[in-house]
Amino acid sequence: MTFEEFKTPFQVKLDKGNRWIRLGDSLPWDALASIYYRTMSSDMSFPLEHRDQRMFWVIQHIYDQQAKMYKEHTHSVDNRIVNIYQPYVRPIVRGKDKAQVEFGAKLGVSIQNGYARINTLSWEAYNEGVDLKKQVEAYTGSTHLNFNEYPESCT
Repeated sequence: MTFEEFKTPFQVKLDKGNRWIRLGDSLPWDALASIYYRTMSSDMSFPLEHRDQRMFWVIQHIYDQQAKMYKEHTHSVDNRIVNIYQPYVRPIVRGKDKAQVEFGAKLGVSIQNGYARINTLSWEAYNEGVDLKKQVEAYTGSTHLNFNEYPESCT
């Protein structure tokens, strides 16, 4: 494929004067391809190791998300990936003074007899308000702890 035949997903023409394009022209692509093909065996289903294959798929998914945001002129997309190495981490918009956006898991924790109990663990943003009812029901339904009534603070 020639430089002129290469199509970008955003219909942008590449600049022949770009230093990376010039560097690409100086590489012996046919020799590199023959070395690459020799390393592949006939029984190999995918030329990458599992870790690299996973990262490749994550990068492809990020690319698709970025292309969608570019085409739709938006700054958000469902289940946006913000970390190649941890694709399950989602941005959580909090609106705090120090950090508008936070990253990491959200926990719903309750204290029972001095012990912390994790009731909810989620990498997705969720409304903590709906968590309280679930936690109280889990508290009263704990047959192994013999809690038959609602906690004092919820009555």
